[in-house]
Amino acid sequence: MPKAIELKVHLAQDGATRLWYVARSDVPGLRLEADSVHELIRKVEDVAPELVDLNRAEIAARQVRR
Repeated sequence: MPKAIELKVHLAQDGATRLWYVARSDVPGLRLEADSVHELIRKVEDVAPELVDLNRAEIAARQVRR
């Protein structure tokens, strides 16, 4: 069984536009925004698994360096 890893995604809201966006992420390439935090979470849940799969080697290398 593969070792479990923890990937963090930090969300923030732009004060001027009121849009929610991914401020920081351990998932390479995760750049999203939405009108509401709930919509943004749904988008992250849809997109992140594919990005993790596509970037598995980079994520593993980052975990080793920690």
